[in-house]
Amino acid sequence: MTANWKRRYSFRLTDDDEDLGQMLENVPDSKNSEMIRNMLKYAYRMMNEERKEKKELDELKKALLDFKESYQLQHEELLKELRKGIKVAPSQSATEGEEREGVVSEDAIRNSAQAFLSSFGGIE
Repeated sequence: MTANWKRRYSFRLTDDDEDLGQMLENVPDSKNSEMIRNMLKYAYRMMNEERKEKKELDELKKALLDFKESYQLQHEELLKELRKGIKVAPSQSATEGEEREGVVSEDAIRNSAQAFLSSFGGIE
């Protein structure tokens, strides 16, 4: 059975590879090829895992950005609706005891908005 790939490779260590040379000197000659092969397999596996993790992180970043954009659009839409449909009264109205239909105090709006934001992990 013949392989479709070259079985023998050779390479030379450079001056920058002194640490590799010292490590290989401590391995018996009969185990050098096995050691290099295992190191290459490990490096190849790690490279593929890093590539996969980077891809997953990029997808996660995109999902977070999409969520942030969607949240901002919904927040803007909610503010538009609030501005359109609610007349705002000052916190301490001149007619303090009197409740008027369709009028909500600034404090009530602020408290509602704060409760809404805190339910999404917003600042309290």
